[in-house]
Amino acid sequence: MLQQEKRFKFSKSERLKYRSVIDQLFAKGTAINKYPVQVMYLFASDVQYPGIQAGFAVPKRLVRRAVDRIKIKRLMREAYRLQKPELHQNIDSRAGLYLMFIYKSKTIPTYQEIDEKIKTIIERLQNRIKVS
Repeated sequence: MLQQEKRFKFSKSERLKYRSVIDQLFAKGTAINKYPVQVMYLFASDVQYPGIQAGFAVPKRLVRRAVDRIKIKRLMREAYRLQKPELHQNIDSRAGLYLMFIYKSKTIPTYQEIDEKIKTIIERLQNRIKVS
């Protein structure tokens, strides 16, 4: 039971935080869109930081109030946290998968909307990883 609880956590090591990796992700990464969420991803086989790392962004230009941006990020993180075990099954432990979820709308969504979009994005991502 402890192991099951642990895999649903979103630990510090799973957060995308290195500037060099983020720059590389935006330079060489590929996008999957499911409005209002877009994910940029980069799959690398020989990496310095193995595993799946994810980041979340809400542009200030679209959502002006900080409390709203923080709320949207929390919703996206929670939806991802509950969906990520499916991704871990398809990734080699020595490989790296870097993800950046970007919110692209001016409206504040409900959790159900975000959860549905992120679930669809993760399914598409799994299909693309299996093909590669």
